[in-house]
Amino acid sequence: MSTSTPGEKETLKAKKEWYVAISSETADLVAASILILGSIWYIVQAMGFPTRGSAWVQAHTFPIGIGILGIVSAIVLGFLAIRRIQTKQHLEVVEIHKPLIVLCGLVCTLVYALVLNWLGFYLTSAIFTTAFGYAAGIRKLWALSALTLGFLAFTKLIFDMALGTPLPTGTWL
Repeated sequence: MSTSTPGEKETLKAKKEWYVAISSETADLVAASILILGSIWYIVQAMGFPTRGSAWVQAHTFPIGIGILGIVSAIVLGFLAIRRIQTKQHLEVVEIHKPLIVLCGLVCTLVYALVLNWLGFYLTSAIFTTAFGYAAGIRKLWALSALTLGFLAFTKLIFDMALGTPLPTGTWL
């Protein structure tokens, strides 16, 4: 497919780009399904977090709240997509450019979740953030390093030091 705009002539060096095009309703239903499944998994995992005493706010409180918001958002998104299908109010076609990179990002996210307890939070996050940044188009080593170190410093300061949230340490050591 062409990436040129209407009226613009393609040159011999113009890149051909492959992309996937689906209706916005289908995209919304797929996204809602993934969000519901991911949120349920997120809640189940958060329920296994350690608790300290009888305080109402625990390490699992925030993730469970985020999971519930994810489920509610997915239900609304799915409902609106179904409503548009029923009323034949089709919005537009969604184009996913570089679908292999998008798929790699999804796979990286799943692998992150699966190896988090084995490798530990900081090592897994360092690998994931670097890989995800590279997949997102960051090619300069200093920028990838700054992104990774910035994310790790932020999570150390906020979750570990300020909130005292226990983060997975890993079992591979």
